[in-house]
Amino acid sequence: MLKPVDHLTPEDFQAFPVWEYDLDSEGIEGRDETWVRPVELYPVTDLSNRVIGVSVTLHNDTSMTACLGNVTLGSEVATREFLTLSLWHQGQWIDLARYFDVDYARSGPEVMSRQLGLPVVEVFPMRYDISKYASGLDTAIQGTVEAEPRHRLSDKERLDLIFRA
Repeated sequence: MLKPVDHLTPEDFQAFPVWEYDLDSEGIEGRDETWVRPVELYPVTDLSNRVIGVSVTLHNDTSMTACLGNVTLGSEVATREFLTLSLWHQGQWIDLARYFDVDYARSGPEVMSRQLGLPVVEVFPMRYDISKYASGLDTAIQGTVEAEPRHRLSDKERLDLIFRA
């Protein structure tokens, strides 16, 4: 059950909601650091080097399958800042770039909303709840994804947060 993370589907997440990067096998021919394997025991207490697939609710109450990464179960601030999110739409993943990502102009909230055929105000904020599969701070496992953060961190603040989390 190994596959590249970008080949996961909603059906894969229904079978195994949490997948971890198979870093021990990245040197095997044909594999790289993007390959993942399913996690079988829940709830997990750590999502480092893992992604989780759950249903998220858009601001207009539409539910969609999402792949979340960089969830820090012990830190609401780190989760809010570094959370990665991709939505399954029309048979493919749509990635959300954050304000500090190099591909923000190509994959930011406005582009994601346009790809969904919705105005930004109908998409954001999104709500997620991973409490069925992970345990940690309530504010990290049940949260929202804003189109833009209320407060943008500086590069230094983000680096400090990385080393604290």
